[in-house]
Amino acid sequence: MYIFLYRNYSPTRMGRELKAMSNRNFYMRSLKIKNLRGFRDLNIPKLRQVNFIGGLNSSGKSSLLECIFVFFDRKNVGSFSRLIQFRNLPFDFFQQIHELFYQFNDRIEASIEAESIHGKEKLSFKYTERLPLLQNLNVPAEIIPQQTLQISGQKGLIISGQVDSLKDEMYATGQGNQINGHVVSSNTPRPPRCFIFTALTRNNHAENIKFFSSAIQNGHKDKLLECLRLLRSEIKNIELLQIAGQPVIYVDIGLQRLLPLADLGDGIYFALIIASCLVSNEDSILLLDEFDACIHYSKLESIWNLISKLASQFHVQIFATSHSIESISAAALGFEKNQRLNDFSYIRLDRTDDGVTAEIYEPKEIRQAIEREWEVR
Repeated sequence: MYIFLYRNYSPTRMGRELKAMSNRNFYMRSLKIKNLRGFRDLNIPKLRQVNFIGGLNSSGKSSLLECIFVFFDRKNVGSFSRLIQFRNLPFDFFQQIHELFYQFNDRIEASIEAESIHGKEKLSFKYTERLPLLQNLNVPAEIIPQQTLQISGQKGLIISGQVDSLKDEMYATGQGNQINGHVVSSNTPRPPRCFIFTALTRNNHAENIKFFSSAIQNGHKDKLLECLRLLRSEIKNIELLQIAGQPVIYVDIGLQRLLPLADLGDGIYFALIIASCLVSNEDSILLLDEFDACIHYSKLESIWNLISKLASQFHVQIFATSHSIESISAAALGFEKNQRLNDFSYIRLDRTDDGVTAEIYEPKEIRQAIEREWEVR
């Protein structure tokens, strides 16, 4: 449960949209994560439009996606709690606070920094035994909670955001599963939308139906059918029907009756939802955890070929994780066939005594590794 107090709230600044993204195909150019979760000092100096992330178990692949999501959710004072929610674990405020920092070292600031199309951006978390005093609260009447909460002087987090010279600041404290937040200042532009699909979140039926409906409403049904036919060539059409008061996606495969799409398997359903999200959320960030887990390797090359085209057309930056050498190879070949290999990057994470490190493979190196059967996972 989140309860927020607001001060120095500027609707004009808070609602400012990022407009430059349509001029360049992807948002983040580099990424640094320090003292946050399992990352002591992770540096990824070069990002591309589609970034494929590999590595051994427990190397930090899923954690990296979660940190990226929190970075783009930084206008939300409770965003750090997502790191627990994504793992479907019970949330306790102070336990979560200490686990937020690398090896529980909450004496050092935790931060995520990125070079973006707007310059330098940063999100930081700092633990304090006494939050600063909040004076002269000016709370808009429509958002005053029933019980005004004073968090001055309590233990908690100072959460800071920065885009070049513009800065945000928020305070967070809490008890048990409750977060009490206060927005001190909000001056930075709103970040692009970010969507994450994990084994837990990709089965959110209500959200998936929204993606699908938006794609259809915006005239992208042909692109969705193109995606589906890569996996089942006999699909003729897709429809959204109301069954027992619930929206359900149905497909026409030439039988006497339509079939629920889910009857054709998890892979085809997930591929449709990813395509729907891509075409209905221009200028956004898409995070895919183990995207290839439910799609047969023989279909991955054609799927990635289509994803490369859609990502470029709709200016979506993608981060995807995988253990599979077949998936890495298929993705590289799919981009190459579409003459977009330079839009693709493979990042391998390794856990060492000094923390997690990242090794970046350039497009030509990826191609050579595949041809010579080098181990890059």
